[in-house]
Amino acid sequence: MDIVKELKDLRVKFDNQPGNKLVPEFIKASFIKLGLQTSDIQSVQPFKNLNINGNDFAVFDSVDNTNTLHKAIQTIADAIGRNAYLTKQAVRSLGNLQHTDNIEGITANYFKQSGIPHTGFWDLQRKYEQKGEDYNAIIKADKAFADRVFDGVGPFKIALNDFFKMNNQISVDIFDQAIDKELTNANSKNRRKMKP
Repeated sequence: MDIVKELKDLRVKFDNQPGNKLVPEFIKASFIKLGLQTSDIQSVQPFKNLNINGNDFAVFDSVDNTNTLHKAIQTIADAIGRNAYLTKQAVRSLGNLQHTDNIEGITANYFKQSGIPHTGFWDLQRKYEQKGEDYNAIIKADKAFADRVFDGVGPFKIALNDFFKMNNQISVDIFDQAIDKELTNANSKNRRKMKP
């Protein structure tokens, strides 16, 4: 497997596509390592980190009705194909991230912790839509999160933030080492060819 070649091929494909591309962190880090353009590259990040009962959750929202975790995988697959090595690694990095889709439970717990009385997610949504006194408390607690969740910008994926960060770092490290190994091997072959 020639990872460096596939990364360069991906960059060429991206050059022919307008706009920003959402990719896994290891793709962006690999482009940087190889000195490839990254101005149109954005790595997947949660739109919100929530601390609930001492647990730090990363909440990922959606773009064009596709969750950002899957959108990043789709970006790679659309550019170089579903069977490409980089696509498979994107699936391994982001697609296999342990997560929950239970935005209702996370939201209810988050706003309960914020001191807003309610009987659950649907009660919160009703209060949000009625725009009464409780609406003001919800907005004061976290307007950006409330607007996204209650206005239905889903599907959402929620993972423990430490797992997401660890997953990213492991993938970046694996690709960093693989690129170093390929470049070292390529340099060794070139040196052998140049000796008289």
